[in-house]
Amino acid sequence: MGRPFPKGVSGNPSGRPKGVAELLARFRANATPEDMDALYRGLMDIAANTEEDPKARVVATRELLDRLVGKPVQSLEVTDLTPPGAAMDLSRLTSDELRTLRALTEKARKEGGGDAA
Repeated sequence: MGRPFPKGVSGNPSGRPKGVAELLARFRANATPEDMDALYRGLMDIAANTEEDPKARVVATRELLDRLVGKPVQSLEVTDLTPPGAAMDLSRLTSDELRTLRALTEKARKEGGGDAA
């Protein structure tokens, strides 16, 4: 499958138009329950309309499910193969990995994540 744009070229070089973030923040701050109901009704109309573009129907359905049911939780199982009480061998970690480990350890300490050393 080909690329829509040459490698290294953005399809949106200017990024999000200026003022969009402020407009969204203002809407969130001032939206009434009636405004939200109208938005949900509009999304439901798009999702249910078989004459609508199928891509628009999928997007509308996804937005409704994300907001009404919640986005699916992505879980990650971490298995520690280090025996209890054994020291971890950090000698094979890169400098970047060591910095990341240190940052995560400090974050865990600040959040009360236990007695991370």
